[in-house]
Amino acid sequence: MRAFLAAPISPTALDTYLHCPLSFVWKHLCRFRPVQEVNERDDPAEVGSVLHDVLQQLYRPYRGKLVDAGTFDMAVMRAELQRQMERHDLRTQLPPDSLMMFSMAAPRRLEEYLCNQPEATILELEYPLTQVISCNGREYTFKGRLDRLDRREDGLCIVDYKTGTINSPAGALWDDEALFVHMAQVRDAGIPLEERRRLAAGAFDQLAEKLRMIQLPAYLCMLHATGFKDLHDAALVELRDKGREYWLFGPRLDLDNGERIRQCFDVLSLLLWHMEHGPDFTGRPGEGCRWCDYQALCHA
Repeated sequence: MRAFLAAPISPTALDTYLHCPLSFVWKHLCRFRPVQEVNERDDPAEVGSVLHDVLQQLYRPYRGKLVDAGTFDMAVMRAELQRQMERHDLRTQLPPDSLMMFSMAAPRRLEEYLCNQPEATILELEYPLTQVISCNGREYTFKGRLDRLDRREDGLCIVDYKTGTINSPAGALWDDEALFVHMAQVRDAGIPLEERRRLAAGAFDQLAEKLRMIQLPAYLCMLHATGFKDLHDAALVELRDKGREYWLFGPRLDLDNGERIRQCFDVLSLLLWHMEHGPDFTGRPGEGCRWCDYQALCHA
């Protein structure tokens, strides 16, 4: 674990730890490779790549410019979708029935998303980030890539595209004052280490129940450490349906932008502390076990 934390850290790897520390161990510490199976079903990763690349190409001419619901030409979108389907060779990636359904549904999904585009200035696309972040009295290097960075009415907002089913990234996390008190106690060097481990175990379990992903808070922390000002929020865009935006914080008038960033650092600090000092790496049984590459190794 020390070697992992000393190298550049991917926020998506931290998501694996948040969902199931044991799965993280198999994948990132033991580096066990999943069993390769013949794909006779859909390839959601490739479908996601197609939609992602279509949007990147559509937004690219508008980098640094203001866009809204009337900006995009749907004929251009459909032509770009066809080009990306051919470039990704979806005919060999999907069964015929799935390819036909995707060909019919994808233009509708993209059109609904683009026709509901909020007014925003597109600041960055496919923005690579490598940044040192200070947490828990030490430095960690993080490395990732943002799909998009917008300037909207209340400040800078990260936009991350997803093709799977998603829910609110954080739910009621930000209102849980007791949990944030426990996070502060875990960082308190004046409390004995064993007591901090006990507090961290309980706080981590609560965090894993309330936070769907650590990726968005980590990206906000990375941008803050890079020097970006007026960071406001981050959203997941559900491309599988109508392009709805699921916000990390949402319309919270009681939290200014500075407090939002402080809470992101609190969350990230707890996760990193638990990784480095936690008592064990236990599995977290749940719906995700059905799709886990390491379920045969697990008795959680």
